[in-house]
Amino acid sequence: MTVFEMKARDIIEFSVGILFLIILSYLIFLPQVRRNLRFFWVNNWYSLQYYHIVYFFLIAMFIFIVFRKNKFLKKALGYLKYPAFFVFLPFALIPLIRCYFKVPYVFCRVCPRKCPWGELRPFIVPAFLLQNLDCRFWCFKLCPFGTLQDYQCRISKKRICLPKWVKLVRYVFLAFTVFVVMALIFNLGKIEGGFFFRGNFDFVLPTIIFSFVVLVLAFFIPRFFCNYFCPIGSFGDIMLKAENRFKFEKKNK
Repeated sequence: MTVFEMKARDIIEFSVGILFLIILSYLIFLPQVRRNLRFFWVNNWYSLQYYHIVYFFLIAMFIFIVFRKNKFLKKALGYLKYPAFFVFLPFALIPLIRCYFKVPYVFCRVCPRKCPWGELRPFIVPAFLLQNLDCRFWCFKLCPFGTLQDYQCRISKKRICLPKWVKLVRYVFLAFTVFVVMALIFNLGKIEGGFFFRGNFDFVLPTIIFSFVVLVLAFFIPRFFCNYFCPIGSFGDIMLKAENRFKFEKKNK
């Protein structure tokens, strides 16, 4: 396969992903259309089927991790990220566009009206963290945001090099996330009526602007969101470094 053919395929696959993202955004933004997505928030047959699909993919991921040395499964793994992209992107995207809080993803425990991410977070976040114990399996293979950014970098050959110290910002986001989650678990602070609470299920302009800037910069900075902001990616990186350190010390004994 020539370089031109590879780039054309990358552009097509990336365009399909962007088109799907735009359609989801359109449905979420328009109130008159959002009622078509109401199955996300109510306990009916449609929402249960969607949740079952997510659970199925989580189980499938663990099977791939356990039997990753199997040649057939290893080959099939290359195709699993495409359906995973469309399965995980809807509930991963919704908090960015419409959320009860000014900062999405982290206050789900006290959210009065949980979206799919909020409903599934107690299951999926531990699953992602466990999968990342195997060389950041989730981040590199199946994360929809990671897949999207990989295609962005394949399309654009220009690169922006940031100073190494900038990566320390991700640990600030990780520390903030851990602090909020612990505070909510142990009821250390009142969220309702506080600075981060909006009180309605609507989009937050700063979040939209931030997301757009990150999306654009991801064309020029490989996995910009993953490497500089994502708490799951940051924690996975820490565990990967610890794992490599353990292997190095074991090898030199």
